[in-house]
Amino acid sequence: MGALSGFDLNGLIEVHDVRYLVEFGTGEGDDAAYAAGFAFDHIYSLEGSHRLAIQAAFRHSANQKMTFIHGKGERGWRQVNPEIPAEMPILFLLDGDQAAQDLAAIAKYRDTRRDLFLVEGGDLSVLHPLFGGTHSLSMPAAGLFCAAPAA
Repeated sequence: MGALSGFDLNGLIEVHDVRYLVEFGTGEGDDAAYAAGFAFDHIYSLEGSHRLAIQAAFRHSANQKMTFIHGKGERGWRQVNPEIPAEMPILFLLDGDQAAQDLAAIAKYRDTRRDLFLVEGGDLSVLHPLFGGTHSLSMPAAGLFCAAPAA
């Protein structure tokens, strides 16, 4: 199971009114499948490996709430970005190793000040500059950092 498996997303959904989850790094699609059990309107999962993206799409094809896209970073995000209303906050799930590149791709096309970010692994001292002081950082689950809009 993925990084979200022990994480209750209800609080984030309710407090921040997020209705969309965008995951960078699908793998087998376990995080997307876990998130589908929560009140998201839609879940988009981006995967750089064509094989993994296709496998996850077939594995979870019965759930119309999830879309799997072959494309990482900017290429994948450009496909998803027009699908989500600009005024809606998004919960992003980022891989710690690629967080800086993925965040740069997101910020190129979107104002991220109201969005939330869950980052797998990484170091808070490295993650803090990525959010430019607009988000507060916490560690709500082992190995999973949360960047939420600052109050």
